Amino acid sequence: MSNDELLNEYVLSSQLLTDAEPIRCVTTTLCNDSSTSSSSSSSLELLSGSQGGVVSRIVFPSSSDEKKPSANGNGISSSNVDEPSLEIQPGGANTRHPHQITAILSSSSFSNGASVGSMGNVYVTGCKDGNVRVMDGKTHELKFVLEGHSNAVTSLSWISPHSDDDTPWLISGSWDGTAKLWSITQDSYRCLGTLGGHE
Repeated sequence: MSNDELLNEYVLSSQLLTDAEPIRCVTTTLCNDSSTSSSSSSSLELLSGSQGGVVSRIVFPSSSDEKKPSANGNGISSSNVDEPSLEIQPGGANTRHPHQITAILSSSSFSNGASVGSMGNVYVTGCKDGNVRVMDGKTHELKFVLEGHSNAVTSLSWISPHSDDDTPWLISGSWDGTAKLWSITQDSYRCLGTLGGHE
């Protein structure tokens, strides 16, 4: 395949401007419309974290989508149904992070799909201040701040539980040379351990 043919394979379908700050990280999430029981009402979303500490929500329309306003009225969205809609700070101004968002991960990105156990619908952000923030996936409100790293948190991942009934664990990696293992439920969290020697 020639270079020209390869370039023709990829075409930019749309471009969105979020908060005009560089985007540092992106995660995918599936959003189910709670007003219907149909599985076709789920849509693909992207959550992005910026250098300015802002989370943006980008919703990709399905063929059956109708334009819906932001749940809290604070989001900025595009007007064309065929285009992705964009909300900057979907949870409102109080969801802005105090530092750069360097990693982001959704509970729906866990490899077992919707099997997130008692954790619920959340996403987590790693920040340059060394903290991991657990955000509600629907309201975008801050649930917990996981403290313990002494430098920027730059990677996040889920670890499969030992049994089907268990909630996946979160592992956070930091420039401090450690990885931390976390257990998160809807009401609480705890650090299960710290893995050193990753310098």
